[in-house]
Amino acid sequence: MTDVTAAVSLGDLVSAVAALMALAALRLRAKRAIALVWAFSVVGIGNRGIATMKAVAAEMYRFAMGWNWYILNFYVPMIVVSQVMIIGYRVRREPPPPAQVGAT
Repeated sequence: MTDVTAAVSLGDLVSAVAALMALAALRLRAKRAIALVWAFSVVGIGNRGIATMKAVAAEMYRFAMGWNWYILNFYVPMIVVSQVMIIGYRVRREPPPPAQVGAT
């Protein structure tokens, strides 16, 4: 089980760092911000795929997990929906909204 928890936690850490980098780049309007958003998406999807495969292979569903049940049943689906929304927003073919005069 240690292999599973190490893989999941390391993947979550890398995903979180990628998300924060993408968020900072977007906030600063960096040239590579969109590339960082895509990198975060790839890392996040890969992390969820690997974590799911490892958890199923280790038969984690057989263990009493206490509060982790809420993470698996509420938080993880929320992350998946958020990721789908981010990707959906990025592949849309609508022009960006016009810049407002005097906006910071």
